[in-house]
Amino acid sequence: NGGQGSPFGSFSRAVSALKPDDLLYIRSSSAPWNDSFFNTIPTGVSWSHPITISAFPGDAPLVIMPLGAERVVHLQDGKCFIIFNGLIMDASQCNRDVVKITYGSDPATSAHHTRWINCEARGAKVDYQGWLEGEIGYSEWINCKAHHNGGPNQNSGDHGMYLTGHDNLVQGGEFYANAAYGIQIQSSASARNARILGVHSHHNLNGGIVISVSGDSAVVANCLVHDNANVGIQNYSNPSNGQVLFNTLYNNAGRDIDFSHHSDSQGLVVRNTIAGQFIPPPSASVIQDHNLLGVDPNTLFVNPFAGDFRLKASAVAALSKGIAIAGYATDFAGHVRKAMPDIGAYEFV
Repeated sequence: NGGQGSPFGSFSRAVSALKPDDLLYIRSSSAPWNDSFFNTIPTGVSWSHPITISAFPGDAPLVIMPLGAERVVHLQDGKCFIIFNGLIMDASQCNRDVVKITYGSDPATSAHHTRWINCEARGAKVDYQGWLEGEIGYSEWINCKAHHNGGPNQNSGDHGMYLTGHDNLVQGGEFYANAAYGIQIQSSASARNARILGVHSHHNLNGGIVISVSGDSAVVANCLVHDNANVGIQNYSNPSNGQVLFNTLYNNAGRDIDFSHHSDSQGLVVRNTIAGQFIPPPSASVIQDHNLLGVDPNTLFVNPFAGDFRLKASAVAALSKGIAIAGYATDFAGHVRKAMPDIGAYEFV
């Protein structure tokens, strides 16, 4: 009957019983779980009345690794208000992406309003992504991971996350060892108002975080972006009104922040950020202040070679040299910022 003492014997049977407000637990087992979620999950009504699919609390990690499917999760036809929690999604035995949030024949029917909490996307094939999200947006990723997608060599299309809808949120989480970018925001229509907050993006084979075509009014804040093979944070192909705030960048192939591919972007802001290099656009206006550029990282960070970018007590060039910004009262680690905050992702404590 679907109770804890009498669980459904298959995912398809469980899904057939789901309705808004229901929470479906999936128990882990000694072998990877091999069902795929191909547009079979019903639709929620609102964030107050969602469908929730979750790993069971206290179980061993739940690995979902379908054999021969196109993807681990595929959502389209207006699927919305669905929450996924605690799932490790492995596409190494699939043919394409790990997750695709998309539409059928009409972009207006794209899935939207999905929420991913403590989930992991790995193992996408060459030319595919960990998460591929399209057209409408309003989705959220909270403390998620995307890694080892595409490759094994650098490839321009193999991202940890590729978001093309608008008003998406990525908060916390780690994006690494992807064959292209950790996160790319881009759309032929509008990928506006993306918020990338508190993300750790590193050791990707192309770049850390890239805001590209139609990614207007994006915010990248409180992020650690380091050791990416080509670029750290990049604003590409003229998105306007972007903000880069309270970030720490290190060792991104001499291009920690690169806005050089702009000719007419307006309203770009870089503030309270530590970077080795900032490559400005050729003609567009950029507001940049209270940054720390080109300073020897050994004078600032506890141990940058080991990935510890907390500020030293002796990092006087950064301590209390920032400017307070409404809405950013805490740092990468959740510490409260001072009235005169430190520059970078970390507040010294």
